[in-house]
Amino acid sequence: MIMIMKPQVNKHTIRFAALLAMAFVLLLPTMVCGQTKLYKEYEYRTDITAMCILNYPIYDSVKVDITMLVPNEKEDAARLAEDFNLGLDKDTIFRYYGSEMNGIYKRLVYKNNTKKMFRAINNPDDYKEVSILLYKYNVGVIVIFHNIDTKERNRKVNRFFIEAVSNPEILPNIDNEIN
Repeated sequence: MIMIMKPQVNKHTIRFAALLAMAFVLLLPTMVCGQTKLYKEYEYRTDITAMCILNYPIYDSVKVDITMLVPNEKEDAARLAEDFNLGLDKDTIFRYYGSEMNGIYKRLVYKNNTKKMFRAINNPDDYKEVSILLYKYNVGVIVIFHNIDTKERNRKVNRFFIEAVSNPEILPNIDNEIN
């Protein structure tokens, strides 16, 4: 007679394995979606440093996802401005790049095509389709604020921008942010 022995499995081992599997399944979407589409497009470029900052606190309890593109030098800033159709000529970019001016250019862009300017907002649903692009003249940096979603969030983001003109240190900075 042949006896087959079944291995004894501890019920705690089974629970641990089940919890581990559930954690993996729950975290997988976070790992896959943990970066913006725009960041993924620019992350391998050598002329630009791309950063993705998730849940950046901008005002009160409002947090947004941010993609920041930092050119290495003024020629890179000119190419970046051209990529995003900012309508700035090279002379303007070169004049302000590296200067003391803290000027910021802002515009609404399409959420799924941040290189295209958004049309006028006609109804509340339009806020779900926009992102906000900032261009910092003195460093050539492009900062995209994602997940605007509502008129109220848009107002708070705009209030943050007004504060950023006089206090540029509140904007994300390549020296103190980690992607």
